[in-house]
Amino acid sequence: MSYSIDILETPEQIQEILPEWLTFLETKPLGMSVYNDPRFILGDWEQSAFSSDGQKLHIIVLRNEGQIGGIFPLVISKKRFVLNLSVYKRIQGPKIRQMSCYGDALIHENDPNSNSALFSTLLEYLSVSVRFDMLYLQDFRTNTPFAQYCIENQNRFPIRIFDILSEPQFDHQIELPETFDQLLASRSSKHRYNMRREQSAFDKQFPETRLICCKNQEDVSYFLEKSDNVRQASWKSLTFGFVPQNTQKNREKFLSLARHGWLRSYLLLSKDEEPLAFVHGYEYYGVYYTQDMCFEQSYANFSPGKKCLYRMVQELLSHNPPRLIDFGFGSAEYKRIWGNVMIPSTSVYFVRSIKGTFLVRMQKVINRFVLWCKRLLERWKVADRIRKILRRQGG
Repeated sequence: MSYSIDILETPEQIQEILPEWLTFLETKPLGMSVYNDPRFILGDWEQSAFSSDGQKLHIIVLRNEGQIGGIFPLVISKKRFVLNLSVYKRIQGPKIRQMSCYGDALIHENDPNSNSALFSTLLEYLSVSVRFDMLYLQDFRTNTPFAQYCIENQNRFPIRIFDILSEPQFDHQIELPETFDQLLASRSSKHRYNMRREQSAFDKQFPETRLICCKNQEDVSYFLEKSDNVRQASWKSLTFGFVPQNTQKNREKFLSLARHGWLRSYLLLSKDEEPLAFVHGYEYYGVYYTQDMCFEQSYANFSPGKKCLYRMVQELLSHNPPRLIDFGFGSAEYKRIWGNVMIPSTSVYFVRSIKGTFLVRMQKVINRFVLWCKRLLERWKVADRIRKILRRQGG
């Protein structure tokens, strides 16, 4: 079995194969998500700064006898390589041609008999391409057939694959039962006790709160306005700076998401209509994806973020429930508490240049040192205290 490759570099080329792409998605290929749906990509490209920031689409379409067998939706940019010293400190390195991937995943047909040929064709193309120095996949789920093939065959291809994380990483999901009570019953007694205690403390401080679901076009402006109020007062903005999302381009993007029926975001409001926390997410083919979550930092002692999440899960199970909640990359405490599915993942670079290899190796050394410091602080039992201080003081 052999595959050929087509490259799409413009929105017009995506539009040309859009019906064929959507037909391919109806077969439920592996790796598909809302983030690599062609309609999401088109909306993101048209409404974001990508198309005006020197970035270029580079969507790899793999075909077998003319039929789509796989799609790898990439973006090429020439920008400075960022060395992450910690969550709070970053250093700008030299400029490099870097590719990223919509959804961090290869979309491919679920056929074990053709996987090897498809993956081999893709890696051979990436090995000889002169368009980039490195490809970065932040959330590379290692239980997928493509990841397993890369691990087992990485010495067969000129392109080098670097796993840059220094410790095991897991993404977390919730496989939803029929009722919220069943979900709570599946949690440990300690978690149930902590949830009840936190909910009770919050309700005493903020009686008569309400959760509103924003999913229609008429909800977009209100959600972006109120969520920006929360975002500006969140620890993320205090630490990294406030980046407003209530912009014309972002409104158009949200309107597009609502038109497709994917938008399903939540605001937690006090009885005085003050926004306390929000969850921004999408629902797509029975999976709910959490894209962003924030809470008002001055109320951190009352856990408004946890309250918003609790109420959101209740609402999801009571109205048109998805089968799965996907929290995405990272192992934050709330993901570990709520999740009942753990997916091994890591962050990888596919590198094809000497400069790229040098920079990635530097990042691996930094990550090992950061991990050593983290474990030292944990041994001294001060890691959580320092983390809370940094968040409350804005880094």
